[in-house]
Amino acid sequence: MPEAGRRAIDANSGEETVRAFGEYLDREEDLAVAKHKVERLTANQEQIWKKKIEVVIDEWTKAHPKREAVLATYRKLLPAESAKQ
Repeated sequence: MPEAGRRAIDANSGEETVRAFGEYLDREEDLAVAKHKVERLTANQEQIWKKKIEVVIDEWTKAHPKREAVLATYRKLLPAESAKQ
């Protein structure tokens, strides 16, 4: 990657940027929820969805050597972050 591209990515990434974008998405979600009815999956629907998405996750993980570590970290951090909400 050219140095200018790397600098652009570095200048617009990192934890602070990710958190700010997450807060933006949370606000957008709040607005969307106010306008739309959110349906929750039944336990059966959730099981079907998880089974189908595992294929996608497996393919994504196998496509790059570092993705397995990324997914493991995500799965480790998700419960604690979800509990905060």
